[in-house]
Amino acid sequence: MEDEIWYTAGWSARSSYDPRGLGTLGWGAVTGYSLEEVKAIPEMNAELLRSYFNQVMTAIQDYLEVTPSVELSQPSAGFEGKQTNYYWIRHALWDLTRHLGEMMALHSMWKRANPQGSADLE
Repeated sequence: MEDEIWYTAGWSARSSYDPRGLGTLGWGAVTGYSLEEVKAIPEMNAELLRSYFNQVMTAIQDYLEVTPSVELSQPSAGFEGKQTNYYWIRHALWDLTRHLGEMMALHSMWKRANPQGSADLE
């Protein structure tokens, strides 16, 4: 987890949010959070979230541009090699849809809690 862009590029520090150990399997994805854990997520503005999203997408694109297709079909290092590198790239892209839904839900929560000063995610 420490090798993820959220940590290596300083996003955890910039956002004042370190989700390690939270949620399903401790991955820090909102899935599996308790209500208290969800409420503890700090408000993040749209610029911070867009910048993070763009950096992740650039990293995926850079990886795909230099990785031979034969390597993508090889088993990945994680999860006992049960999935290929391609599977995990595809999974990350599919996960973006879920993360966007999580961000929309958090934005709605913040807006209800503080209608005058809610983070701008529009």
